[in-house]
Amino acid sequence: MEKIKFNNRQKLQDLAKQVADLSSTEKNAQRLQLWKDHNSLKKTRPPVYLRLNCWDEIIPESEYIFKDGLLHDIEYKLRTALFLADLEFDYVVDSYLTVPAVLEGVSSDYFWGVCTAEVQSESKGGAWGFAPPPLREYDDISKLKQPKYLINLEKTNEQLYEIRELFGGIIDVRLWAGGNLGLSAPLGVHAAKLRGVQNLMMDVIDNPEWVHELMKFMSDSIVKYIQDIEKLGLVTSNHEQWPLYIDPIQPDFSPEHIRLKDCWGWGESQEFDLFSPDMFDEFLLQYQIPILSLAGLIDPANNQLAFFLTG
Repeated sequence: MEKIKFNNRQKLQDLAKQVADLSSTEKNAQRLQLWKDHNSLKKTRPPVYLRLNCWDEIIPESEYIFKDGLLHDIEYKLRTALFLADLEFDYVVDSYLTVPAVLEGVSSDYFWGVCTAEVQSESKGGAWGFAPPPLREYDDISKLKQPKYLINLEKTNEQLYEIRELFGGIIDVRLWAGGNLGLSAPLGVHAAKLRGVQNLMMDVIDNPEWVHELMKFMSDSIVKYIQDIEKLGLVTSNHEQWPLYIDPIQPDFSPEHIRLKDCWGWGESQEFDLFSPDMFDEFLLQYQIPILSLAGLIDPANNQLAFFLTG
């Protein structure tokens, strides 16, 4: 990690202390309990959730102490938490920071062995778009490779130690080892990047067997990727973060040995919104279920998916 000037270190520590102080207030505790009760299906008032996507306008880059890298990411988390805490809705200030694991291998743009990089706008703050899909012909599916979870434990532990030393107990620092996925089933967006939404909408009519082959390959690969994280003992609990706060999902939960079934599952549907309900079920949901069934808030035997978050 880069060397930090003394005054910059103090500024970052001050931001962390403000966040830690807010996380211990009575108002924050009440909001946290509201989300716990709501997510446990207890009768509560409707919690107010607000998601902002205009942070470049709210906190200009010129205000940041650190311009890039891990310290910039941490500063971003602290500054956005302080801003959200000032708004009158049911935001919960988490009492900790997370530091990502150091992964090796290919980048997220080559997660499947082919390039799925997004096309960025030429205008600052403009919208990104999908690049021309790499699976242009049906035979291109043979180019796909199963992603592997490769973690550099030495560098990961070194980075975690340095960040904990930086904050010196001001705020709790936890490892986030979820890799490129976390416990999620983002099959729709991956399929769209690999093949293109319009192509997929034609494929389910012209060559449905090929779409099934693609979705099954991705589903099986993601299941293995996530299970490999569990085998290494690196699953990170996600039931202690806003807005997913809930009491431990399993009665035998242990923070020292977190399992996939101790976590929420996360799925998405956006790229398949224009498909019919039957096609959504056949070509997306049925391949998400094996992934989401690894999580604790899903009952695959009764096909109950009421507790899985969609985005």
